[in-house]
Amino acid sequence: MWNDDWEVSVKSFSVGHIDALVQCPGRRLWRFTGFYGNPKASSRSDSWRLLCRLKDLFALPWICGGDFNEILSITEKKGGADRSLSAMSEFQQALDKCSLVDMGYDGQCFTWLNKRQGAAHVQERLDRFCCNQDWHDLFPSGNVCTGDFIHSDHRPVVATLENVVRVQKKDKKRGFRFETHWLKDEECHDIVHQSWSAQDGPLESQDSIIDIFGRCADRLGAWNKSKFGSIPKLVRETQKQLDDLLRDGRSVDAFRDPWVPRPRSFRPISPAPTDGIMVSDFIGMDGAWDIPTLSQYFLRLDVD
Repeated sequence: MWNDDWEVSVKSFSVGHIDALVQCPGRRLWRFTGFYGNPKASSRSDSWRLLCRLKDLFALPWICGGDFNEILSITEKKGGADRSLSAMSEFQQALDKCSLVDMGYDGQCFTWLNKRQGAAHVQERLDRFCCNQDWHDLFPSGNVCTGDFIHSDHRPVVATLENVVRVQKKDKKRGFRFETHWLKDEECHDIVHQSWSAQDGPLESQDSIIDIFGRCADRLGAWNKSKFGSIPKLVRETQKQLDDLLRDGRSVDAFRDPWVPRPRSFRPISPAPTDGIMVSDFIGMDGAWDIPTLSQYFLRLDVD
């Protein structure tokens, strides 16, 4: 997000895009385009024509991100029918015409899944950020990261501009927020009652009321931490468990993580090399372990 020091001017928009010029402190004018590729494969070429038309409107540092509804290579899809090579090629050609380059990502590769299980489970990298060389030169530390599936079948994909937008967390006290679920606990009522009952004299000034609110908030905050722990941490842990289940229980990114089995269950067959082997090398198109390939590297009795 930006603050009051940023000037953002929306120049055009449609069901498939929103195009804006951005002026931030210490940087020259640049451009951001939020993009949505047509979900119908037969109409996706219209999206690429739109992207190329947008390119010709301004000669500025440019970053473009969103759900393109297309992948760039076969490694960006797992499960289901093979993606059309011509469709992937058209997407790449459109990016080339616009002088846009995929910015990559930190985190999980696949940004969309169909929430089905077994052989019907499909994951794809449909969401990304791309930029031109001028934008990269303007923000050389720019970074893209993928988040977790929360209330959508898409992961959030966030571009961070280092040294430009910086959230100051030090010396900043977290604001108090009353949680609705506290009302179901009698201890909450007791803390509130005690906080207000501790007032020695009549409430004659605004300051005294504010003091009571502050004391009550401090007590509720301490009570919440001791009784319920860190709710955000619990949410993250639960979300990770759900994420693993949606990925058939695999807690690794098969296309990025190396194969590092536990020593007790790992007996390599010499001289088969294991360096550079990725988890995806042992997973078939149906999402199950590829037993013949596993047998080339490990004793058959080690394969579960």
